[in-house]
Amino acid sequence: MEDRLIQEKEFYKKKSNELGGKLLQTQEELTRLKADLKRSKLTATIIGQAYKIADADTDIPRFL
Repeated sequence: MEDRLIQEKEFYKKKSNELGGKLLQTQEELTRLKADLKRSKLTATIIGQAYKIADADTDIPRFL
């Protein structure tokens, strides 16, 4: 009986550690994705502003 409880304890400890590792990886990936999103938004804003400046300097209509 005691051996069974020890085995169960080890089983759940192992599963808990596995889930903790997966959670950490997911959190790290989320952090990277948020940083990528922030960079992408900034890049899009800069490109949009560049087009506005270019359009203001010319009377030629742009398609983009």
